[in-house]
Amino acid sequence: MGKFSATLSAISFLTVCVSPVTAETISPGDILVVDEDGGVVRHYSAVGTDLGIFADNLSAPAWIATDPAGNVYVSEYRGNAIRKFSPAGTLLLTISTSFTPGGVAIGDDDTIYVAHYDAGRIHHYSAFGDDLGLFVTYGGCENGCGTDFIKFDSSGNLYVGDFQPIGRIRLISADGVDLGNFVTNIPGVEGIAFDASGNLYASNAKPLIVERYSLTGVDLGPFAEPAGYGIAFDSLGNLWSAASGTGRVEKFSPSGEHLGGFGIGGRDLVIVPGPVKAEQCKHGGWKTFAFPRMFKNQGDCMHSVDDAADVDE
Repeated sequence: MGKFSATLSAISFLTVCVSPVTAETISPGDILVVDEDGGVVRHYSAVGTDLGIFADNLSAPAWIATDPAGNVYVSEYRGNAIRKFSPAGTLLLTISTSFTPGGVAIGDDDTIYVAHYDAGRIHHYSAFGDDLGLFVTYGGCENGCGTDFIKFDSSGNLYVGDFQPIGRIRLISADGVDLGNFVTNIPGVEGIAFDASGNLYASNAKPLIVERYSLTGVDLGPFAEPAGYGIAFDSLGNLWSAASGTGRVEKFSPSGEHLGGFGIGGRDLVIVPGPVKAEQCKHGGWKTFAFPRMFKNQGDCMHSVDDAADVDE
């Protein structure tokens, strides 16, 4: 069963409750990993220090995403639920699903998108958990597709990873139109991520490698191994893999060099980003929000601004 990732946006120095008596601060570069077998979300620093448990008592937590305010969303494969947590680890919302949930992704307006694992469908919910019905449905999943990883690009298009029967990534427009297969014949899609240039990276189950594709879906060849399950880029262009197949979290340089691993791997992860330069961000204009101070962000890119005058750049 494949699980996958998405990048944590717009958090800066927030407190996370990891137990009744201890707390750690989320900092740029920290990593949250969903541990399906352990039923927890683990918290690590960028250098591998174990910072405790962000959330526990979950039923097969398999996918994780965040919204611009830093809230964390966890999809429970066996719990038939999506849980929303504050940056401090407080449970804010539970969405019970009538279907087996796969991956979760958050739209620009905080709409919550959830894959129907067995049926080739994407459901969506309001930021308050109201059921908005089907966002899109597509064919070829009569016998189940294992729809697990879903990921928005910076233009608002949704990429949907089907683990079986042929292994493919489906492309859905921002307004819910099925645009067909983006890539096919991937031996088990286990994760999706985009680099700063918009190239797509797909984590494959067999073997445990990450394949790279151009903006138009041209296969650019293997990028990294051993890697598997949820993947995400940090602000320096390093690729991280939840890599439960290796038993630990794995790190790769922007050129794909294996930089080692640590901790306990999982099915998906998100990374707290640090400041980046505006020219690294693309596709459209800046968006602004305040949490707890003013930020500017675009897609997975964000940096702090000191005053209101900078916001209108």
